[in-house]
Amino acid sequence: MYSIILKARALFLTAVFLTIAAGFLAPMALADNHGPLQPTDAPTALPTYSGVDESIEAFLCTPKGQGTDLLDCVGRLYRFGISAGAIALIFFLVLAGYLYITSGEAGKGKAKNILLSAVTGMGILLGSFVLLNFINPTLTQIRPIQPPIFSTQDLPSCEAIGFSARCIISTGPSAGQVSTGNVNVASGQMIQGNGVSCSLGDDKLASTRAKCAIESRYQAAISAASQRYGVDQALIKAIIQKESGWREVITSWTGCCHGLMQIKTETARSIGCQSGWQTDGVKNIDCGTKYLATLLRNTAVNSSTKYVISAYNAGPGRKSQGPSSICSGLRVWECPFTNSSKTVCSTNINGYMQTRNYVVTVSRWYNEFKACPSS
Repeated sequence: MYSIILKARALFLTAVFLTIAAGFLAPMALADNHGPLQPTDAPTALPTYSGVDESIEAFLCTPKGQGTDLLDCVGRLYRFGISAGAIALIFFLVLAGYLYITSGEAGKGKAKNILLSAVTGMGILLGSFVLLNFINPTLTQIRPIQPPIFSTQDLPSCEAIGFSARCIISTGPSAGQVSTGNVNVASGQMIQGNGVSCSLGDDKLASTRAKCAIESRYQAAISAASQRYGVDQALIKAIIQKESGWREVITSWTGCCHGLMQIKTETARSIGCQSGWQTDGVKNIDCGTKYLATLLRNTAVNSSTKYVISAYNAGPGRKSQGPSSICSGLRVWECPFTNSSKTVCSTNINGYMQTRNYVVTVSRWYNEFKACPSS
């Protein structure tokens, strides 16, 4: 009986240790390293980070759809390991106490061994944590995996490495930011279904042009937020023009969104925006730009400007950003059909027509703002 208890204890503690180790090592195992690019290198695609979340969701985390974010999954593993270790410690302490009280001298010896092993295991866990925290506190923190950060000083030009649409700017006032080029999302494009043609998005504000002359305090706030979070100024301005038309104190008709960038209260709370963001234009710009930066880093959004714009309107989750089961190669929000036979076009009520129109309009303004001198 005692040998069975020892074996069970060893297996349980081993499982707890491996779970905690997986929590620490997963970010390193999933990281991707890319060497420096040279001007003479052949054109190549930028590294992508899609697929990680899907694998974690399907095989390691919650297949039903909750907690699909990689950070959340690793955090769950870590918390499970700590909880399991604490439960195991309590179990063996109780077992040792029971054997010590109910057994003879031989049983007391076994109880002491169990107690010593449990306390030793707890000491190893706590000691490992303290040691890691002493060596480098970041080793004991669970954080989102970030794409590699390149030094922009020696990077070649976009054209030299074959990137005509997206690369890191190495010189000039926008050095260190990501150049996305123009977003080519034309208004009025149609997709053919079975007996119907559906719109991929229309520019409902085609007569309204980008506002290049911006109030000085807004321009200063946009420039500061752009540098702070690495978001293109033209994108910030295009979002503001669509969301509020540059009206500082404004609340959506639903009452959920506020300010220049029409930010939801729960969104501002989740990313830690400054108090007063609802009515202070400068703070609202900082808050909205911070949210845009989180969308640019979101694996599901995939950092494409078009998809960042769509995520700002429809949300970054897989409900809108996941692959469409009806339209091959498109995302859910892009597909204008409501049924798999492609015989019915979606409307703003039962589809993402509003988001498709939003992306077309904001993309046009984004391109126009990029042509403005201050962008």
